[in-house]
Amino acid sequence: MLLKLIIITTLRIYSCIDLEKNENHNIGCISIMTDQKDISESTLLSCSKMASEDKWIGYLCLCRINWLKNNFNTAQAACFKAKEKNPFNPYVYTEIARLYRKQGKIDSAITEVEFALNLSTDNFDANLLAAELIENTKPQKALEFYKKALLIAKQSNKFELIGKKTFIETKIKELSDIVHKKNIEKENLIYESCLKNYKSETDNLKALEKIEKCIKMRKTHSPQITLDYIKLLYLNSNYDLTLQQSKKIDPKNLLESQRKDLYLILADSYYQKKDIKNSLKIYKQLFDMGIEEYFVLIKYAQILESDGDKITALEVYKKIYSLKQDPLIHEKIELLKIEVMDKDEILKEMKIRGFIEKEKVVLLPENKKLFYTLKLLERKGAISWLEKNYPGYANLILISENGEKKLMNSGYNLYLRYLSQQFIKHLQTKNVIPNYLFRLVDENGTPIFDTKGNLTYEGLLSYFKAQDTNSKTWFYPTEIQRKKIELKTSYEDKEKRKKAEIEAKKLINSGYEEISEPEYLWLLRATNCPEDILLNPPCNLRKIDYGDTIKYFICSKNEVLCGATSLTLYTYINSYRSGNTDIIDTSKSTAFFGTGAVKKHRFCEDGKIWTGN
Repeated sequence: MLLKLIIITTLRIYSCIDLEKNENHNIGCISIMTDQKDISESTLLSCSKMASEDKWIGYLCLCRINWLKNNFNTAQAACFKAKEKNPFNPYVYTEIARLYRKQGKIDSAITEVEFALNLSTDNFDANLLAAELIENTKPQKALEFYKKALLIAKQSNKFELIGKKTFIETKIKELSDIVHKKNIEKENLIYESCLKNYKSETDNLKALEKIEKCIKMRKTHSPQITLDYIKLLYLNSNYDLTLQQSKKIDPKNLLESQRKDLYLILADSYYQKKDIKNSLKIYKQLFDMGIEEYFVLIKYAQILESDGDKITALEVYKKIYSLKQDPLIHEKIELLKIEVMDKDEILKEMKIRGFIEKEKVVLLPENKKLFYTLKLLERKGAISWLEKNYPGYANLILISENGEKKLMNSGYNLYLRYLSQQFIKHLQTKNVIPNYLFRLVDENGTPIFDTKGNLTYEGLLSYFKAQDTNSKTWFYPTEIQRKKIELKTSYEDKEKRKKAEIEAKKLINSGYEEISEPEYLWLLRATNCPEDILLNPPCNLRKIDYGDTIKYFICSKNEVLCGATSLTLYTYINSYRSGNTDIIDTSKSTAFFGTGAVKKHRFCEDGKIWTGN
């Protein structure tokens, strides 16, 4: 059955369509008809002639002519006839796709062009049409089709493709810009999501794994992201990479708070790597910045002290004491003041006090130790005790030109005797065997009493420690194996420190936190617990011997591992760090209506954790 034809009147009589030419020629002629004005009367006649001869190319031509004229039903009938005659030709499907696009049926058009591409991926019309159909919804895929169409056009000598190269190149440039912008937007969204993901992670190891994924997404990052990465490396004890990554960030580009965080990390990372020189260099920068964090300043002072720079350590301890009047820090300051004094100064002081003959020119070790003892007793209330118990007595106290009161020889002997008697009474309450009373030693095996029955310097330290911590500070000689005087090899020292560091690292990774020696000693006093109670379950504090120093650790995060008791103790440390150093008075308690008779209780009572019974 012949299709109904639309009669078109035109003055143009030339037609590209040629009945004598091959299909490729005529397909090219059909493709250049893009507007009604391109349709000549002879073209219509030629296409009708081929259709009357039942040729698929004739139907294809009539399909193009009719959809250009908006005769969609006639066009569809012609296209379907062409598909019936040649069902495996991609040009038929691209023409049907163009018809659907003209009608606004974009999904149907896409379906048809997919058929065309399945038949021939190298079909120019199919690639170009596919790109045009999806460029607004799938610009990335459309860009690929445009690039494929351009490649086909460049490799072809068909006249109908020549004028389309410029159009396609323009489209490729436009879409490349759009795709690039969309890719950046997409990457930004993924990146922001990645950052949000790691910031919400509470586990340090998992957070490190997540931020490393973010780091790989970009070559450059904000200083804060880089700083966060460095922090997580540090928290996971990866000190080498921490120091390596820190070189990628310029402290000048950081806020003061960020710079402080970076320096804190670097200072401790260098310290963990045994690079004391660089560690102290960074700590000095923090100190010069006016840092006031108690724990940081304590660590700085301790490193200085262990490195032999006691003068600077003294300066730092004074800064600490100005922030919080901690008696333990005051004690450390007084000890360092003595240590930085030269021998001549001490010799002169001892002569004025009446402990050394004026003719003596050499300060002996025992003289220096005696000076330490004098200063210790002065710090422990010797002056006020003498003024109260021996008012008016001469040669007990020396008042210097600046008004400072100092112990004289006679006053020293009186107070020393008093303290010795007090300790003897204390030991008797502990049922010490009488025959062994004056043979007791401290934890290092050093005698507590001298041959006259007075406390030695080590004995005084034991006495005051027993008072402050309620712990056992005296031992029978058989309880302590006296340390042999022998030199350890550097290998032994290194091995001991290495084992200690491994143990400390395990503790930190499992939720522990290092506390300073003053904090630990204050905890002993504040809780009223003996040391053996704190260092065992359920308190679970840890004490690690590095050989040249002792470090203390408390569980601060992992309740499952350490238990609620340990975390309760950690609140004491937080309270101490925030400046609350008051110690409860256990002699009485304050009831709602005033002072009652009920006794207050500390964490420990009578050497045991108080359970409320």
